[in-house]
Amino acid sequence: MAHKLTDMKLPKQGKKNSPEVACDSSDEPRYPYGLEISLDNDAIKQLGIELPEAGEQFILVGVGPVTRVSQTDNKRGKDRSFSIQLQKIEVGPVDTGEIKNVVDAVSAGIKQADGS
Repeated sequence: MAHKLTDMKLPKQGKKNSPEVACDSSDEPRYPYGLEISLDNDAIKQLGIELPEAGEQFILVGVGPVTRVSQTDNKRGKDRSFSIQLQKIEVGPVDTGEIKNVVDAVSAGIKQADGS
C-alpha cells in the first residue's frame, strides 16, 4: 500500500453546516478537532524534546491499535469514524536537511518492521 500525506483541511462551508474545528479564524486553515494532538509537560519530557514555538512545523509518527470503529446511516449518507490509541510516537521538528521525504521514511520503516 502506498502512503502519502493528505491535507486534512476542511472544505469551506456555510455557518449552518460547519463542523467543529480546531481553528475558526478566517486567516487560518480549518481542521477538525479530532486531528489535534496535545502533549503535556510529562509527555514532552518523556519524548526528550524542547517546547517548540507556536507555528513551528513538526512531524509525528505513531503506532497503536484501533480502539473504536463506528458506522451509522442517516439522511446525509453514511458517517464513518474510528479511533486509534497511540502507544508509541516519535515527534520532532521538520528538518529538510534530515528528512527529505517523510512518506518514504515511514514506508521504509514499515517494510523493515514487517520484515519485507
